[in-house]
This record gives sequence, C-alpha cells and structure tokens, in this order.
Amino acid sequence: EEVERKKREEQEAIRQAEAEVRAREKAAREAIKDRVKKGRQRLRSFHPKLKSMVFLDQLNEVCLAFDETALRKLGDNVEAAMNIEDTAGAAGLIIEAIRSLGLTPIVPKEEDDTESTASGPESSEGGSPPSAEARQPDPERERKRAEAEAKRAQVEKELAEERARQYAEKAEQRRLKEEAKRKEVAQAEAKKRQLEKKEEEKARKAEEKRQKEKEQEAQKKEKQKEEARQRAVEQAERDRKAAAALREEQDLERTTQLYEQDRLEKLGKFEPLSEQDLASELDGAISANPSLGAALRLAHQQAVDAGEGTEVATDRAMAILYKVGPVWALGLGAPAALKLPNAVRNRVKKARGRLRDAVSSCMARHADICDGEEDLSEWQRGIAHGSLELPVWTLEAREDEERAAKEAQQQQPAGAVAGDAPPASGGKKGKKAKEQPKRGEEDLDELLAEFGVTPTAPKKGGKKKK
Repeated sequence: EEVERKKREEQEAIRQAEAEVRAREKAAREAIKDRVKKGRQRLRSFHPKLKSMVFLDQLNEVCLAFDETALRKLGDNVEAAMNIEDTAGAAGLIIEAIRSLGLTPIVPKEEDDTESTASGPESSEGGSPPSAEARQPDPERERKRAEAEAKRAQVEKELAEERARQYAEKAEQRRLKEEAKRKEVAQAEAKKRQLEKKEEEKARKAEEKRQKEKEQEAQKKEKQKEEARQRAVEQAERDRKAAAALREEQDLERTTQLYEQDRLEKLGKFEPLSEQDLASELDGAISANPSLGAALRLAHQQAVDAGEGTEVATDRAMAILYKVGPVWALGLGAPAALKLPNAVRNRVKKARGRLRDAVSSCMARHADICDGEEDLSEWQRGIAHGSLELPVWTLEAREDEERAAKEAQQQQPAGAVAGDAPPASGGKKGKKAKEQPKRGEEDLDELLAEFGVTPTAPKKGGKKKK
C-alpha cells in the first residue's frame, strides 16, 4: 500500500507539473498574440493619412504576414516619418514591406469626376447641349483604366495565393503543435513507465550489490598484483632515466674535455703569433678570396645603419672569418653548456680580444675596397645582415676539422710533413716557430699555408722589413 501511495503521489506531481507548463506556455502565447494585435492596429491607424499612396488590402497583408518584432519595427519607422510630416517616406516604408512579401504595390485608384464628364462644358451663349464628339470616351483614359483593372485583378490573384499559402502554413503549424502535444503525452507515459521500472531497478541493483561484494575480494587481490607490477615498471623507468642522465652527464664531460683540448691546441698555435702575423694572414685571405672583404664591409655597414654598434659588427666579422685559419675559431663565442677551467678561459678570453682587434683593424684597412660583392654567398649575407645565428664551437665541427686535418696530412708528401710543417702547440717549439719568419719570405708563405691561406703574391717578411 505504501508503494502504491508513493506511485500515485509521483504521478499526481507529474500531472501538476505538466499542467503548469501548459499554463505558462498558453499565457506566453496569449501575450504574444496581444502584442501582435496591437501592432497591427497601430500600423492600420496610419492608413487614413496614406490612403492616396497605400492600398489597404496590401497593408492588411503586411499586418498578417509580419511577426511581432517586424510589426513593431515598421510601426516605429512609419511613426517617426509621420512625426516630421514625411507622408511620402512613411508610404515608401509600407510599400517596401509590401514588396518584401513578393507583392506588387498598387496605387489606389482616384475617383472619376463623373459630373464633369457627364455634363460636358457649358456654352457661354445659353448652355447648348454638348456635341457628339464631346460625348465620345477618351481612348487613352480607357486604356489606362483597363490596365489598372488588369493590375488590380493580378494583385487580387496574388493576394488570394498568398492567403492560401498562409492558410497552409497555419495548418502546418497546427499539425506541428498537435504533434508536439502527442509527444508530450508520450513523454508523460514514458515517465510513468520509468517510475515503474525504477522499483524493478532497485531490486535488481540489490541483487547486483550482493554479487559485486563477492567479486570485490577477488578484484582486490588482482589489484594488489597489478599495483606491484606497476611499481616494478615505474622503478624500471626511473632506472632507465637515471642511466640516460648518467650517459648525458658523461657525454657532456667528454664534450667539455674535447672543447678544452681544442682550445689548448688552438692557443698553442695562436700565442706565438704576433699582430703583424695575424694582419698578414687576414690580408692574404682577403686577397685570395675578395668575397671575405665584401662580407666584412657589408657587416660593418649594416651595423652602422641599424645603430647596433661596432661590437656587433666585430662579432659578425669574426663569424665570417673564423674559417680563415685554425686560430680564428678562438674568436667565436663559447657554447653555453660547456665550462672551461679558469686558466684556460682567461687565455681564450685574451686571445679572443687580440683576434677581435685584428679583425677591427682589417675592416678599417679594407673599408674603401669595393670588390667581391657579387661573389658573396647566402651564408655570408645572412651573417652580415644578422638574419642568421652566429656560429659557436660544436663537437661535430671539431670532428670534421680533425677528419680534414688527417686527410690533408695523408695527401702531403712525406718530406713536407716531416720538415716543412710548423709545430702545432706552444712552448719552446712555439718560440722557434715565431723566429722562423727571419729566414725570408718563403717561411712566411709556409706559415700562411699552415693556416689554410694561399697568398696571391710573395710578400716581404714583416720583421725583416723592420
């Protein structure tokens, strides 16, 4: 009995809710109808002042076809025109609304002056009757009247078709409303069936709960096994990441050692050189490859035009010239991740300052020479303009340099390798290499050849010239 009572209460609550929804919908529809009715009355109230320009039947068609929003907007516009006594503008708004319905506006027919046409003109000499020629109808007037009648018939036909279309639309709306009502009833029946199924669902869930309690114990054990397996997988992943981090640290340490070794080798070659040696090497490289001088001038001009300063111009010039010889790579910036010992870093910093001074002097010497611009590569232009990133030391470049050195050493004759090549590091051998230019211009050519520069003409030894 308690279950039946609850069912009745729930069904009664559903019916009351549906009744409230229908009442609210009906009130909303009535309010809309009332506003539409007032809008139509308002629009028709303008016709007496516009009857000479607007056909009343077509105005009624507009009232029937427009919804609440369109009626209110049209009424506001017509009223605004009437307030400034613009009857032509107000009539034009209504005529435009008539055209929007696909109708052709009809100008109301003026009343014929029947008295004047029936009596004819009176005679000034006593009122003699009109002649037979005066009683004949005007052909042009009759033609216009026939055309007006034909237009009126056509408009009436279009109005009849429009009414038929609107009637069909209203019939379709009624059908849709009835269909919606049937759906509401069906939904109410569905809710009723849902309430009945709800009780059955409760009983079924109670049975399922008992079954689940039996399964939970087995699932608990399975979950523990899965958690143990997951912990093992996570531990394996942590071990893998730790091994990868160790390998990365070892690779970084190895790369740092190679970077330090590369700096020391290049410092050993650089420190015995004087500023005159550096200038001679740059001049020889620019003589052999005029595009280098053009690239230096372009880098300096670009930095000056952009207001970037001489430091930026020198950085770009160092990047352009770093392949002139092995020592010029000391002028490039250091990789951010690689840290040199303090002593080596100070030596590199000092060497970089000397190289930058040599490059600045070189740019000043070759500032007025305008050769080689047509031979500039895209890379040289990009570095000079600052659109490409400046190069830094890389492990790949180090390996390529070592490979090229081995290939060059294999290609040189045995005597040249044994006796002509200068020492590659500093110390006492470096001092001897520094004293070699005293022997003459041939030693200077060999020194330039060591750094990959082939002079176009023999030059006098700097120290010998002094």
